[in-house]
Amino acid sequence: MAIPEKFRLLNLALVDIGAGTSDICITREGSITGYGMLPCAGDYLTESIMYALLTDFATAEQVKLDFSANVENIPYTDVMGTKQTVTSSYIKEVLAEPFKKLAHLISDKITELNGGERVGAVFIVGGGGKNPEFAGLLSEAIGLPESRVALRGEEVFTNIVTPDNTPVNDPMMVTPIGICLNYYEQNNNFIVVKINGVDIKLYDNGKLNVMDAVLSIGMGNADIFPKKGKDLTFTVNGNTKTVKGHNGESAFIMVNGEEAGVITPVKCNDIINVKGSTVGEDGHMKAGGLDEYKKGIFFIINGKQVRFERKIKVNGREEGRDYDILTGDSVEISDYINAGELFKKLDVPEGHKLILNNRVIDLDNFDPYEKIYENYIIDIVKNGDNSISQIVNNKPETKDKNEETSALKDRYEQLVEKTKVLSEELDKIKSMGVNVEGMKVTELLSKDVQVTVNNVPVLLQGKHTYTFVDVLDFYPFNTSTLQGTRIVCKRNGAETDFFSPVAEGDILELYWA
Repeated sequence: MAIPEKFRLLNLALVDIGAGTSDICITREGSITGYGMLPCAGDYLTESIMYALLTDFATAEQVKLDFSANVENIPYTDVMGTKQTVTSSYIKEVLAEPFKKLAHLISDKITELNGGERVGAVFIVGGGGKNPEFAGLLSEAIGLPESRVALRGEEVFTNIVTPDNTPVNDPMMVTPIGICLNYYEQNNNFIVVKINGVDIKLYDNGKLNVMDAVLSIGMGNADIFPKKGKDLTFTVNGNTKTVKGHNGESAFIMVNGEEAGVITPVKCNDIINVKGSTVGEDGHMKAGGLDEYKKGIFFIINGKQVRFERKIKVNGREEGRDYDILTGDSVEISDYINAGELFKKLDVPEGHKLILNNRVIDLDNFDPYEKIYENYIIDIVKNGDNSISQIVNNKPETKDKNEETSALKDRYEQLVEKTKVLSEELDKIKSMGVNVEGMKVTELLSKDVQVTVNNVPVLLQGKHTYTFVDVLDFYPFNTSTLQGTRIVCKRNGAETDFFSPVAEGDILELYWA
C-alpha cells in the first residue's frame, strides 16, 4: 500500500509506528530487501505522558491523541480524581526527549537494515508517527532533508472507496487496509524457516538464499567467510618484514541435511544449520627460519669456504634459533663473529698458529670482541713450517714432494709471463717520452691497487694496470674443482668477465653459480 511496486527500484524505507512496535522495511532494486522491528513505539510516548501527568494509561493515551489533533488546552483527570487541563506546549516538552530517542532508534535500525548506507527517502505510517514534528526529528537523525521524510496518507488511497465516499487520509489506516487487500489477493510474501533450531520469519522476494536467512539472525560476513589470522610484523636489520596470517575455515552450511552454500535457494519450512567460520593461524616465524640467518656466515679457512651460524639478537638480547618472533620485535642477524667465539670453534691444534688476513694471531693475548667479518681469510699453520697446510678434522694435511715441485714450477711460469708484461709496459712508458733514468723500476712498472673481493680487502701488487683475472693471484679462489655451472664475476654490482679492467676502490664479487 505505502510503497507500490513501481517505486521499489528506489532505495526507500517504510516505518510503521504502531503501539508496541515500530516495524521497518527497506526496498531496493525492485523488491523488499530488509525487514526489522523495534520494541519501542506509541506506547513509549504514552507512558512518558502518564508519568508526567500522574494518570492511568488510557487517560495518557487520550491526551496524546488530543495533542496530535492540535488541541490547545487538553482536559484530563489525574489518579487523585482531580480534573486538570494541560497545554499543548507542555505536552510538546514532555514528548520532546522520547520523540528524539525514538527517532534515533528508528534511524539506526534503518541504516543497519540497509547495509550501513543511508536510504533515499523514508515514509511513515501508523499512529505513533502522526505528531507533526516527528518527521523533522527523524530526518535530522538519519541525515536527510525534511522533504525526504514524510507521513503516507491520502496519496496511497487513490483506489480505495468507502461506503459513504469519504476520503481516507489517516496514516493509521494504511496497515489495516493493506492487510485486507493482502487477504483478498492471497499475496502472503512471508515464509518461515528454521535456522540452528530457531524459527525465523523472512520476507520472500523470490530470490531468497541461505545468506539472506543467515543475516536475519544477526550473523554477518565475518561469521560466514574465513577469518584471517593476524599478520606478524617485525624488523630484521632495520628492514620491515611481514609474515601473513593464514585463512581459517569457511562456515559449514547444511540445508535439509545436505551440504549447501550461501547462495543455495531457500524455501518455506527449510531447515538450515550453520556452523560459523573459524579464524586462521596468526603469522609466525622462528628466528632460525629467517633467510638472513639460514644462509650462515662463511670464512675462508685454509683455502676452503667454511660455514658458521650467525648470531641472533632480538630487542638487544641474544636469542637462539628457536625463538618465536613477536610483532614489533627488532631482530638483528650479525654479519660477523666475535674473535673469541670463532677461535674457540676453530680449536687450533697444539703446535699450530692462526693467521687472520695475513696477520699472526697471538692466541694467548688477543681482543676477544674483535669482529671477524664474512670471507675473512684464516690460515692454520704448523709452527716452524713456512707453507700453509690445509686442516681436515683439525689435523694438517701434508703435501707430497711432487705437488710442491709442480706448484713451484707453475709459480715460475707465472713470474716469467709477468716479466714479459713488465718489459712491454716499460717500453710503452719510454715511448711516451718519460725519462726513467734514476727511477726505481717498481715505480714505473707497478702500482698498488686496493680493492674489495667478497667483502675482504685485497691489495693488488706488481703491475701497472690490472684486470679481473689478476685477483686470483691475491685472493684464494678454487678454480680447479667444479663447484657450479659457471664462475660469476661482478664489478661494482654489474656482471663482467675476467678480462675487464680493475681500478682502485672497486667492489668485486667472485663466486660459483
